Amino acid sequence: MMTKQAGNIAVYPATAHDFYNQGLGVLRDVISSVTTEKAQDNGDVTYELELTYPIDGYLAAELRKPSLLKVATGDTQDGYQIFELYDYLDDDAGTITAYGRIMPHRIYSMTFDNGGHFEVTDTVDHLVKSGAKLVTDFPGYINVQSDIDARATIKGDFATFGAYLTAIINAVDGQVMYTPTTWQLTVRGRERVPVLRDDKNTAGVQIKASFDEIVNRIVPLIRVRNADGSYSDEASTLGKPIVAPSPFQYVNYWRGQVMKFDSPDQAAGYFSKTGINLPKLTADVKTVMVGDEFSDVHLFDQIRVYNHRLNLLKTLQVIERKYDNLTNEVVSYSLGEIETTILGSQSSTIASVSEQVEKALAKAGVAMATADGKNQTYYMQPGQTLPEQAKEGDLGYETIDGLTYVKIYHNGKWEDLVNENTGKQIQEQVADALVDVAAAEQAANDAVAKASSSTQLASMSNQTAQVAKSAADSANALATQAVSAASDAKTALATANSALETATDQKTTVATLVTKTDDLAGTIATLATKTDINKLSGEVTAAQTLAQQTADGLQLKADQSVVNTINGSVNQLRADLKVANDRLSLTMTKNDVTGLLTPYATQSWTQGQITATASQFNAQFSSISGKVDALKFGNRNLLLNTSNMNNLAHWTRTSWGSATTIVKLSTHPFYHNGRDNLIKLTTTDSWDGHLRSDVVAVKPDTDYNFQFLGFHNYNVKSITIYFLGRTDATSPGDAGDNYDRDKIHLLMNAITLSTSGTKRATATFHTNPGETLGYIRFDMNGGYNATDPADMYMVEAELAEGPTVPVYSPAPEDSADYADAKVASLKVTVDGIQSTVANYQGQTTTALQTLQGFQTTATDRINGLKLQQTQLASQWTSVVGGLSNPNLILNSMYPEDVSKLGWIDTGYLNITSHAFYAGGGQTLFSIKSTDARERTVSTNRFKVTRNTAYTVSLKAFANWNMAGLDIFVMMRKRGSAKDYDTFQLLINNQKLSPSETLSYSAIFNSGDYDEGFIRIDNNGMVDTSGDAAYLFFAEPKVELGSMATPDVQSGTDSQITQLQDAINLRVSKGDVLSQINLEANRALIQSGKLVLDAPTVVFTGNAFIPSAAIASLSADKITTGTLNAANINVINLNGNSIVSGTLSGSKISGDTITGTAYETTDNQYGYKIRLKGGAMELYKGPQLVSGINQNNAGSVFNNFVGNDFSLAQTDNSGANGPVIRIPKTSTVANPQYQFYGRLMTHIWTGTAKPFGYPIRQRLFSVAMMVSKTP
Repeated sequence: MMTKQAGNIAVYPATAHDFYNQGLGVLRDVISSVTTEKAQDNGDVTYELELTYPIDGYLAAELRKPSLLKVATGDTQDGYQIFELYDYLDDDAGTITAYGRIMPHRIYSMTFDNGGHFEVTDTVDHLVKSGAKLVTDFPGYINVQSDIDARATIKGDFATFGAYLTAIINAVDGQVMYTPTTWQLTVRGRERVPVLRDDKNTAGVQIKASFDEIVNRIVPLIRVRNADGSYSDEASTLGKPIVAPSPFQYVNYWRGQVMKFDSPDQAAGYFSKTGINLPKLTADVKTVMVGDEFSDVHLFDQIRVYNHRLNLLKTLQVIERKYDNLTNEVVSYSLGEIETTILGSQSSTIASVSEQVEKALAKAGVAMATADGKNQTYYMQPGQTLPEQAKEGDLGYETIDGLTYVKIYHNGKWEDLVNENTGKQIQEQVADALVDVAAAEQAANDAVAKASSSTQLASMSNQTAQVAKSAADSANALATQAVSAASDAKTALATANSALETATDQKTTVATLVTKTDDLAGTIATLATKTDINKLSGEVTAAQTLAQQTADGLQLKADQSVVNTINGSVNQLRADLKVANDRLSLTMTKNDVTGLLTPYATQSWTQGQITATASQFNAQFSSISGKVDALKFGNRNLLLNTSNMNNLAHWTRTSWGSATTIVKLSTHPFYHNGRDNLIKLTTTDSWDGHLRSDVVAVKPDTDYNFQFLGFHNYNVKSITIYFLGRTDATSPGDAGDNYDRDKIHLLMNAITLSTSGTKRATATFHTNPGETLGYIRFDMNGGYNATDPADMYMVEAELAEGPTVPVYSPAPEDSADYADAKVASLKVTVDGIQSTVANYQGQTTTALQTLQGFQTTATDRINGLKLQQTQLASQWTSVVGGLSNPNLILNSMYPEDVSKLGWIDTGYLNITSHAFYAGGGQTLFSIKSTDARERTVSTNRFKVTRNTAYTVSLKAFANWNMAGLDIFVMMRKRGSAKDYDTFQLLINNQKLSPSETLSYSAIFNSGDYDEGFIRIDNNGMVDTSGDAAYLFFAEPKVELGSMATPDVQSGTDSQITQLQDAINLRVSKGDVLSQINLEANRALIQSGKLVLDAPTVVFTGNAFIPSAAIASLSADKITTGTLNAANINVINLNGNSIVSGTLSGSKISGDTITGTAYETTDNQYGYKIRLKGGAMELYKGPQLVSGINQNNAGSVFNNFVGNDFSLAQTDNSGANGPVIRIPKTSTVANPQYQFYGRLMTHIWTGTAKPFGYPIRQRLFSVAMMVSKTP
């Protein structure tokens, strides 16, 4: 839960005038504060404040007084408003609710210092400022200003300054805003671009229509001026009755009214100014459930509202809004039609029939002569009747059986204009008459039911001509019943038709019945039409039957249209059955339009036709399904790429015009807050720039309409728009933009658009005979200043057939669900039959059968599964997969370690299990709060696509003491250094179940942002003396789209495919794949992990394991073969295990080597050492070089080569150094030897004799014998 902005409401004493301090104090602990703004019928605005505060709060006593409150608000000029408290209420919940009104009435009570007389005719700005100077005790710090540059005439006497301002407001379309420093009269309301639709903005939007006050005919009474120019209260001139130029289509009887006007011109423009001939629309909007374009609104803002059931688009104004002063946000608002009069000194009075008659009775038959003496008005007392002779156009008032009638003398008799019960009487008479049409309607519905069955359409492929004859007999019987019923209905309706014909010159009725007999052609045709309106169920049903019989054939046609105003669906069904002597033809057409709660309506058009003759049977079926942006069908947009544009396809600049002309896509805050592209046409040299569409095909001699949405900057002079047509024979020219001079249609001539917002421009035209092609051309007629660019923006262009301009819709080709008309027609007997059964609870099954095979698809959107089976002559495939979207939140299911989640803030997050979730078998998240403060957790940051819908969902429950759950999405733009640039509160203080796990979801739009994260809040303890507040939640998910799908750890699909020569079984989960592929000569097993679990596993044939596939091997499994020591390293080898063979290696290390003989060979130099028989011998090849053995009790060296030779007792160091040393410098010519260390005793001192060789340098033989100690 976001921190509320305490400190923006301050309390002041009732006498305060200075609000630039904190007064008596600031309501920092305020609980809630909401301002309700309402527009009144006279144009005034009331502001009501409702504030909730702790009953024991520091300033609670001041709220029980008529104190003043300064309330900060984000959309007034100086940022706050002043309210005066007038009431309060203490309740048992421990709070005080205070009620306040806006302060301006204090200044309204100030009088003029010249006795209240004031008279001036000038601009509104001058009036307001001049009036303020004449107010007694007007505060000096108040500034009065106006930005309305309009003239108004007001009367001269006012008791208070408030009455003076009210007169100005009533004379012009404006509003007064007050702050402690400024009175400001401003233009009332901003024109908002978006359209609020009940078929799109369904969440949080409720649009209602009222038909009670519709008036489609008026009789004007023109007031007569006296000699002094004032208006007479007695004399009036009866004007010619005025009929609404476009009566509302669902009110097809006259609802009239007598009204007074100051002039005939005022009466003539009444319908166009007031729109009283159309239903009144109202709308209620909850801003938390709509987009930003519908959230930031002010009182009197003008918003276009579209009621798709009535196909009615009206501009309404914000007449009430609730504003949260703590969060500075609009909570909700209402839209309605404000009846303001902008007629200068003129005025009009709308008088109801009863009021007019009451005034007439008071005058007791007094006739008011008109100015020209031709007409007069008769007022009859109860019981009196109007005179039989009167003048054409005289008006009369008559009371019969307590009902008041207004009549007009026309064609020698008095005709009812209107009475207080006219509408009810017509409705009752028509309802009674239509009872007799029930038989004809039932017959038609039976035919419709038979025609609509696709099963019967398919089964007729096996019928014969005898079946056709039977159907023809049945059709004849139905036609006879329809003709009979229609004839009876005609008689029953005669009374109603007679009564209705007196109401108007035009023969418009609720129900009509026409029977025609053509003796020459031998044809009887009967047409019955019925319209029922069920206010309880919200359905409007229109049924029409046509039975036509000739001498040799029968035609039966039934049309039915059902409009369900509750669920927003339109169904149209039509059946045609034609029977001739040798031919049966049955055609069924169905048109469904479903609005429901989806952002777009879906239109499905289906037609089936069966024709049978004695020798031939033919069946045809076609279906077109497309998504459209409006519910006005039949006239498609001929222009392509007019909205949601990603390129300039189908639009181009002309080959002539300013050389600086640039056409490109651009965004602008005026259109969808800069989220979507427009086409921008620019020139920079004050010359003309031109933009044109592709050439489109049109019908000759046909009405067309054109519209677009646009605006331009200040430098554009004007804009001219053409439709330039040609015939098929006209050469298109090199650029393709040739046209015929006699087929130029000037749609808009030198118009200017808004420079402060978008404006829709419309036009109609009629194509010439022979005109079959053409295109739209925009001419931007240059700029005022050659140094500044002239920019024109255009979007939502539409060229459509018809005399009236519909609500804009793109071409079907621009819709995501567009189906090419070329493939929309299917022949049943050749390609296939397709049937679909849909369950709106989320399960759909579709079957498609062709000559090649059969396919069945079952979809369970609730559980997120989809099964599809395809059976062909040579293949059978079954696929089971999940429908779940990827989850943007990491580690959302069955968490194990908080530190490994990858989330932004987990300081208060715990992982636990609970019986309410997965029976306690899986883990989930919990947030604990031990006081009234909130505890928050933030998920990982994820990337989003701009202006895209996403859905947030989770499963949650809590204990009884948890106050509520908040869920926010915190978003920022790419590269932002902030944690978040904006946020949306998706779920606000939701109280959770303490006894079960429930699912919660919300939808948000990413807007202009690129990444975000979800914040989940535990809003603390309800009772701080009770248990801690626990919030438990599981499976938090953010996914693309506007529908929540189950959270799964990874999407899993399985597939079985069987061919003539192969079988494939495949299971995929994320990037992991397991499959078995069987063919005639091989089998493939592919998996991340392969487990063989059986008591016995047998491998036949030459089994092998590639060396690259061996991860580990136990040595006790090796019983034979050769091990290469270069590839293995053996530690702690037990020599007992080596029984034979050759052991080779570069290094062998050990303590003991045993054996009868040991021999090692130096293969490089040919030396060999042998240990055998107690002797160690050195060989050079086969020649013994030297050896040591036990027989000579010493060592023998032959030809020993060395550099230096020593004999020592122990080692070469210390006092026990070498005893005798022959250095390397010793030579034969100069033999040398040295003695070191202590001399040994008992040494033989005889002359040493060599054993065969003299001492030589580096090559010697020495023998020395050591005597034994006695």
